[in-house]
Amino acid sequence: MSPLYCTPTLGKLIKPVLGRLLAPRPLDIRIDIYNTYSHPNGIFVRGRALEKKPTDVPLTIADSWWTNLQRTWHALESDEVTDLELWVQFEGQKQSVTTDNEGLFSTTFVPDNTLNPGVYSVEVGLRTPSIHRAATVQGQVFVHPLQSPSWGVVSDIDDTILESHVTQRLKMFKKLLFGNGLTATPVSGMSEIYQKLHQRGYTFHYLSGSPINLHQRLRAFLDHQGFPEGSMDLRHWGIGPDTDAILSSSTYKLQRLQKFFQRFPERRFVLIGDSGEKDPEIYSAIRKAFPHQVLGIAIHRVHRLETPSSTPSQRFKDMFLFEEAEELDAFIAQLPTPQKSDHPSDRANFTV
Repeated sequence: MSPLYCTPTLGKLIKPVLGRLLAPRPLDIRIDIYNTYSHPNGIFVRGRALEKKPTDVPLTIADSWWTNLQRTWHALESDEVTDLELWVQFEGQKQSVTTDNEGLFSTTFVPDNTLNPGVYSVEVGLRTPSIHRAATVQGQVFVHPLQSPSWGVVSDIDDTILESHVTQRLKMFKKLLFGNGLTATPVSGMSEIYQKLHQRGYTFHYLSGSPINLHQRLRAFLDHQGFPEGSMDLRHWGIGPDTDAILSSSTYKLQRLQKFFQRFPERRFVLIGDSGEKDPEIYSAIRKAFPHQVLGIAIHRVHRLETPSSTPSQRFKDMFLFEEAEELDAFIAQLPTPQKSDHPSDRANFTV
């Protein structure tokens, strides 16, 4: 017999202490639900489980540069929680999911009845009793209509609606590292233009080459600056079939746009981007591949000395080039206004 347990009283005192020391530590978990797009015949839910950090607290404009730097660092070097059992609930339906080796989870719901386009709530929580702790969270999914006539806006984020200075790397990293979603600077006047389109019945899908780790930051920016709610595609960096290209933002955006246009073949879209990187070339390729689905292309010219606006280059052929948001009033004035239709959505198998 071990000397430790020779004395019953001593054993009773030490055993629970050892048990507490050797037991696995509880892990505080943060569950993120991404703003995914869906259609009336199916709901797609996607998110991620991460270790909760000290900076996972509500943002304020007054947060110090040090707090913002820590928050940004924690977002970019996030610690994923793998093999975590979760439940996902949508309108009374409940499904079980398990996070993969990058902490991601996804599932689909096929409703009994065709859904109306709009914003729907989903809930996610821990599935089984566990030493880990995580609050049940609510998220949004965006159901876009399938039928025609219906129109939407696909918008880039960086330097289209948010002043990111992508072509000035030092300035870009300074804003990224030392700011947050509330202190980010919007492109002046763009939220008002987007609200005008939203009020006319256009739905929104935001597409950015930023990493998926910045999802919460960008959602906070859109909400704080009064941009219309919408689904969002961000880049999942990595190597493998379910990841996006690391080095080429153009490849990533083309792939995501092709998938989006194929998902809604009867819908038509306005494409809004900027001249800082490859948006004109990407949008031109999409218009060539899906000519009947593109209503128009508008490009924010961020290089004022690139070419005089009165003589746009071949790069901007058949695109509306603007420097100030107010110039877009003329562009949106010639766009059609979506009309409500009794055209039923074609029942289709829902694949992601």
